[in-house]
Amino acid sequence: MKKLIYVTLFIIIFFNSCLTPKVETVEEQIIVKEPEPEPEEIVVEEVVEQPEEVEIPELPPAEPEVFTVTEEEYVKTFDEIEVLISNLNKIISSRDFVNWKKYLSESYISSYGDKEYLQKLSENPTLKDLGIKLKVLRDYFNYVVVPSRSNVVIDEIQFIDENTIKAFTIKNDTKFVVYILVRDNSEWIISD
Repeated sequence: MKKLIYVTLFIIIFFNSCLTPKVETVEEQIIVKEPEPEPEEIVVEEVVEQPEEVEIPELPPAEPEVFTVTEEEYVKTFDEIEVLISNLNKIISSRDFVNWKKYLSESYISSYGDKEYLQKLSENPTLKDLGIKLKVLRDYFNYVVVPSRSNVVIDEIQFIDENTIKAFTIKNDTKFVVYILVRDNSEWIISD
């Protein structure tokens, strides 16, 4: 009987040991195979959806219209503006507010003399640090125009239309608008 128990135990152990590796191998194959298809499907879906969204056509931005003049008209106007700027430089350098004001358009006087505009401009860090409060157009002339426009050089002009130009100075390859000028009864005046 002892022999029968040993033989039975041996057979049970033998079969259990044979079955265990087969079960583990099957489980490993299932675990390895399940995660692989899921990431592939997600990546494929994202790649397919993106090109469809990108294919929306966009219109090119509109180019601004450029007013052109002949070279002769440009040179003639540039010479007129140089004379004007030379006169303005003298007036501004001598702090002559009354004569400077004669070169201003009504819209410029209205815009730059506006109390709200002057109050807002007074918040500029440079003016604020100096304790300067702009209240009237004369303050704007004394504290903004005189320091910045008393020795202006015009390097280029650009026609906006036949009676309006922008006058530029160029510093370190950068263009700065110094004045916007309009022709008023054959004379150029400062506008806004």
